[in-house]
Amino acid sequence: MFSISTLVDVVRIPPSLFGTTLKKAAVNILKEKYESMINAELGYIIMILDAKVDEMGKMIAGDGGTFHKVQFEALTFYPKLQEIVQGEIFTYHKLWMII
Repeated sequence: MFSISTLVDVVRIPPSLFGTTLKKAAVNILKEKYESMINAELGYIIMILDAKVDEMGKMIAGDGGTFHKVQFEALTFYPKLQEIVQGEIFTYHKLWMII
């Protein structure tokens, strides 16, 4: 089943991304971290849809990056037992198939 999940995380914005907007930098980091990831609770995370970044970040001594709290939405797919899925058959065997 496809669903849109709202998640919260803290992202580190490195100094190399200080020239871009905060939202764009955070979305790029979230995409690298979460897209194409399989989570036991959420299933397969397909893509990051939107993000709300807290503008007030934190800095740690000795680290040039800033840390910001981010609330974001992700499109996920978690197959349920006995769920019917429509798709094109890619390959098949006696016991399994890839759709």
